[in-house]
Amino acid sequence: MTEHDVIILIGPSSPTLTHAERLGLDCLVIDAPPNLALLPQSTTATPLDLDTLLTDPMAKPATPPQSTGTTLLGIDYWRWPAATFVDLVKALYPDRHCLGALSLTDRGQLLSAEVNHLLGAPDNPLDAVQAVVGKDFMRAALAGEPGLAIGYQLARDEPEAAEAIDRLGLPVIAKPTVGAGSLGVLKVSRREELSALRYPVLFEELLVGTQYSVEAFSVDGEHHVLSITKTMLGESGTGKEFIVYGHVLPAPLPTETEQAVADSLKSTLDTLGIVTGLTHTEVMVTADGVRPIESHTRNGGQHIVDMIRMTTGFDPIQAAVRQRAGLDVTRLLAARTRRGTAVMRHLEAEPGTVVSLRGEDLARYQRHIVDVRIGTAVGEVVCRTRYSSDQVGYVLAYAPTAEEAIAAARNAAQLVEIVVRAD
Repeated sequence: MTEHDVIILIGPSSPTLTHAERLGLDCLVIDAPPNLALLPQSTTATPLDLDTLLTDPMAKPATPPQSTGTTLLGIDYWRWPAATFVDLVKALYPDRHCLGALSLTDRGQLLSAEVNHLLGAPDNPLDAVQAVVGKDFMRAALAGEPGLAIGYQLARDEPEAAEAIDRLGLPVIAKPTVGAGSLGVLKVSRREELSALRYPVLFEELLVGTQYSVEAFSVDGEHHVLSITKTMLGESGTGKEFIVYGHVLPAPLPTETEQAVADSLKSTLDTLGIVTGLTHTEVMVTADGVRPIESHTRNGGQHIVDMIRMTTGFDPIQAAVRQRAGLDVTRLLAARTRRGTAVMRHLEAEPGTVVSLRGEDLARYQRHIVDVRIGTAVGEVVCRTRYSSDQVGYVLAYAPTAEEAIAAARNAAQLVEIVVRAD
């Protein structure tokens, strides 16, 4: 890396952009316009003329970027091929070295890998990234691997779905082939439910056990486990058993179970072909061992990054940016510590129109509470919780022990009242 090298940031969070700018990199930031408005506006940020750029990426833009700094491109990036952005960066920075693209979003995982492939920048193999983006590709990649494979079948229509449940049995898990946040994940218990599904659907055998997520950072094929997180799910039989209501990090696990989860994670990433960067992998600890549910080449959401920083001193986003810039991250990994427990717990509210909000400030100043946020306002409509992204707020706690952190988060959440009027 040299001064004013260029990095392409696809759908970045504010911390991602901040870390890149602090390294002195010139950033080409690509995201949908509403998301760009949420980023901290650098004094050197230059918006681009979209009409010129998108009709002819090699043409001189009507509003050329400054020679240094951050350049913003407001576009629905997932609708465009990787070659468009490669041509664009060559046109905008003809005499500059591009370090490659970085995206820690679901929609940007494969696109950034494709951009890096075309630029010749280091990244995971394209088939490895495709395997984590497409849930059916992941199952195919793990098929036949002892301890990693589970029963599955992709169904394109209802007759194929009937064949799948004949082979896998009932109940069975049905999920879309792409997505995250429990979006569209269902437990199918009766044949009559097949007609209501939106195809294609990936059917998987039902895993019974306790769910965890594993955050890891890979360097040259060596996988460093950053944390194992206990996932707090809705109660079984309520229709909300796949909705995430909170996290406990690190998960309070016996040493042998923790080692089994770490070993399974490393085997999964090796089999998929992941060699570099952040990964977020969900696993189920069953009576027959640890089984992978799905994986992503990005960090976990729902404040898991903040929780890792609190409990280890390691910043996954900073490390991801430094790695993309070609800088060493092994010292950051070696400096990790293990201290205390962080808990994130979502707030809950009944469906309806919000008429009053109470207790946020009271909850915030309770012992061990780091943050409290209500994500709705008086007059807004709260919908029935269907997915993990439908939550209306959260509390974040940190304490020396798991018991203290869990209790602090639970008590603070109970202090917050979101009063609604049923519509």
